[in-house]
Amino acid sequence: MRLKLASAVLFIILMGSCAVPKDITYFQKGNDITEEQIALMKNYVDPMIKVGDVLTISVSSTDPLAVAPFNLPLVSFVKEGGVISNSTVGTSSSGSKDISSSQAMQTYTVNASGMINFPVLGELKIADMRKQDVINLIQNKIRQYVKDPIVNLNIINYKVTVLGEVNRPGSYSIGTDRVSILDALGYAGDMTIFGDRKNVKVIRDINGVKQIIVYDVTTSDFLVDPDFYLQQNDVVYVEPNDKRKKNSRYSQTDQFSLSIVTAIVSVCSTVTSIVLAISRR
Repeated sequence: MRLKLASAVLFIILMGSCAVPKDITYFQKGNDITEEQIALMKNYVDPMIKVGDVLTISVSSTDPLAVAPFNLPLVSFVKEGGVISNSTVGTSSSGSKDISSSQAMQTYTVNASGMINFPVLGELKIADMRKQDVINLIQNKIRQYVKDPIVNLNIINYKVTVLGEVNRPGSYSIGTDRVSILDALGYAGDMTIFGDRKNVKVIRDINGVKQIIVYDVTTSDFLVDPDFYLQQNDVVYVEPNDKRKKNSRYSQTDQFSLSIVTAIVSVCSTVTSIVLAISRR
């Protein structure tokens, strides 16, 4: 009788700590996705250029000399013994090379007025423009001087922040501007079992106004949402589920007491099992 009672109590405690599978499974309605929705998933909206963005912009063409004035000069870095300096590449007294050098592109920072100062073209207002629109703008202006210019633009300070019920909350600098909400959760080690998968929020700053977008990742609907891909500096926040919220109401003393009770029940169950096993011999 004691064994059954102890086992029942232990079972209730363990079941109370387990999340219902339907509350933690992604894409539960994946079979409802239509071919039209699959086509929409391939859509990707270029990120919006914002004040404070750090960019690299390079211009190329079949005539490198013709586009040279439109490119910032490369910056050379020399590394010797772990220290970076502006020295030129040299050799040690023994004749062996002990200094390495590398080159990097200079960057443009979008100033408070939303502008960058571009070689030859002067100031260009690019804030609140899509990345591809900025590329087209620069290409069209350079086309007045050079035939068929090719412009490459990258946002190098692209960052998203993931907070709440995830395994590795924090800010993540990413080397690409094509980042989905699933990518962001992946960088943060996925949601914990206490994350409310029906209440994942993306907080976005649009011209100084905070916009909050709510996703339910237990369905497939969010995969075709226009905001499926994040913008730079977005914040992803995973709300705690009801169980986590209830647990947070307990004081440390209550949690300690519950731990003691659980331990006692476990010990009693083990002892009872041993006694019954001996008595059956």
